[in-house]
This record gives sequence, structure tokens and C-alpha cells, in this order.
Amino acid sequence: MSATILTVDIGNSRAHWGLFSDENLIAHGNLTSRGDALDFRPLLQPNSPHPAPDGVIACSVVPRVSQVLKEQSEEASIPCEFLTHERVGPLRIHYPKPTQLGPDRLANALGGLIHAEPPFIVIDMGTAVTLDAITATNGYEGGAIAPGFAFLSEYLTEKTALLPPLDLSRIHRRTGIGRSTEEAMEVGCTKGFAGMIRELVATTTEEIVTIDGREPKVLVTGGSFNWVKESWIGGLPFFPHLTLEGVLSRAPDLLGLPSGSKSK
Repeated sequence: MSATILTVDIGNSRAHWGLFSDENLIAHGNLTSRGDALDFRPLLQPNSPHPAPDGVIACSVVPRVSQVLKEQSEEASIPCEFLTHERVGPLRIHYPKPTQLGPDRLANALGGLIHAEPPFIVIDMGTAVTLDAITATNGYEGGAIAPGFAFLSEYLTEKTALLPPLDLSRIHRRTGIGRSTEEAMEVGCTKGFAGMIRELVATTTEEIVTIDGREPKVLVTGGSFNWVKESWIGGLPFFPHLTLEGVLSRAPDLLGLPSGSKSK
């Protein structure tokens, strides 16, 4: 009999969740992780046609929200575990201070192991952009953290007097010459964002080649992908639930339940 597992990726602006059964993601969604109204309890109850989860496993960079999830899981008598650098199973960590590693970055590395053999790079385009390098020689090496797409666009408005807010849901000019203030901002943000990531990938690839002697595969995840998919980034393999897949892969050891995921 398979287990139903609730996975949660708790970030600074949202908590992305996914419910897995067997090898399938059967439901997913987002909750805001800002404010005091966060409530996981509807996800911990039977919700037709989906059963209540047998266990919860999460990665979190927001301790306050972690505590809410843990307490509400305990109230529902559902085991709840969190990913840490000491609980990553097959992932070797070659990092000077592993206690400083965000669990979401470790989850991305674990998710990468499901889809690729090292060496590989995982780009996660969320509130911040994280780029993580995993080599065949050493395992998890480190990476880079940069401003996310929404941060770049909001910063222009917040720190200038005349530039208007940029509606990210209505961006239509991603290349060429902007012929209005809004279009100029759209071009600057989309092309600038894609260029920043290209340079980060290039320098990381150079270092990985010195370690492993070959170029890495590049995997992409994160909600900002849709805003830059018309750039070179759109040609990279995109896995929308990579972080949750990485979290799920630790279910057998941390929860004693089958993960329902295929991994290499």
C-alpha cells in the first residue's frame, strides 16, 4: 500500500506545497508565508478526492512558519520532519559551513539527483535566485545567491520618483527597444535578469570543469521561469516541482514511509 505524503517548501514569500501518492503529484498549491494567518490544517485533513497525508516533510527558511506547520501536524497526529544538512542521505556536502546552507538549496540538489547525474547546476528562480553546483568529485560544492526577478522590478519603482510600477502579469516586450517607460523597464528587467543568470552559469561551469573535467547539465526550477522563458533560459530543462521532489526523496529515511519518487 502506498503512502500519501505532503511536501512543503517554505520560502520567504510563500509556502509551496505538493501532495504525492505513488509516483504522482496529485495536488499542489501555494500559501503566503507572510503575516499571521497561515493555516496548513486544510492540507492535513481528507480533501475529496484526496486522503489526509500519512506524513509531512518540509524544507524551510522561515522558522516561524516551520513552527506553525509542526504544531498543526502534531494536532492532526501526522508525523512531520524537516530537511537539514545532516539529513540529506546520498548527497555529499563539500561546503565549509554546512549549517549556513538553506534547506531549500539542499532540496534542489536532491531533486537534481533524480533527474541528472553529477556534475549539474540547479537554478531556482524565486524571491531570490539561487544557483547550486553539484560535482561528481565532491557532491554539493556551493553556488550563488542573487536578486530575484520580482525584486529587480520592484526595486526600480521603490527607489525612483518617476518610474511606474511594473505589472509582471502583463509583460509583453522581452527583447528589442522599449518605446515607452514601461516597455523600457520590461526589456531591462527581462534581458538583464537572463543576462545575470547566463554569467552566473558561465563562471560556475568554468569552475566545475576544473573539478570534474567536463561541463555540467543545467536544470531550472522556480516561479520566475515564465517571465524569461523566451530567453536562452527557455531552452533549459525546466522542472516546476524540483524542490518538492527533492524533499520527497527523503521520506523513506525521515518518515519511514515510501517516497513514491523515482531516483537514480
